[in-house]
Amino acid sequence: MPNSDSLLKISLDELRMQMLGTQIAFGFQLQSLFQERFAVGDGLLRAAALSGMIAIILTLGLLIAAPAIHRIADGGQAARRTLDLTSSLARWALVTLAMGLACAVLVTVATQYGPHAGIVAALVAASASVLAWQCWGIFLRRGTQQSTRSKAMQDPHASVHERIDYMLTESRVMLPGAQALLGFQLLVPLTKAFET
Repeated sequence: MPNSDSLLKISLDELRMQMLGTQIAFGFQLQSLFQERFAVGDGLLRAAALSGMIAIILTLGLLIAAPAIHRIADGGQAARRTLDLTSSLARWALVTLAMGLACAVLVTVATQYGPHAGIVAALVAASASVLAWQCWGIFLRRGTQQSTRSKAMQDPHASVHERIDYMLTESRVMLPGAQALLGFQLLVPLTKAFET
């Protein structure tokens, strides 16, 4: 069983991974406002862009809070309250990030296909994000608790904790590229070259 220091390290690493995605989304939100095809006069797109920017800024604030408290208030020590706070902030940051991504999808799709398609795409993106990030996590947590009670995995070479840490490290390597590609793909329909 991992100790509180390693649990806090993993938790803070997860916040860093979320921060990478949030930075890509923030870059998209900011740059989309300056694209030629962004309809400044369209109230729906302006409201969606503003809402998306607010959601992304809230996400950044939530993600920065836990490491700051860990360093400033707890002096870098592994405190139980920091671990609990990190988990709570990560959950809320995923909700605000889903809202920001839904707004980005709305702006992109509405620019190309109209407001009704944009709203539908945004609702699908928000629902898929919440299901994948919140509901699936709850489902996996319940499954993990049940399987841990039934029997522990045995491997003479690495503990379960070490193997999970290795897998998360590999995810952190792949994730920035995937996030950058998503941001670029969302931005392309707003460029003038895409229309021509």
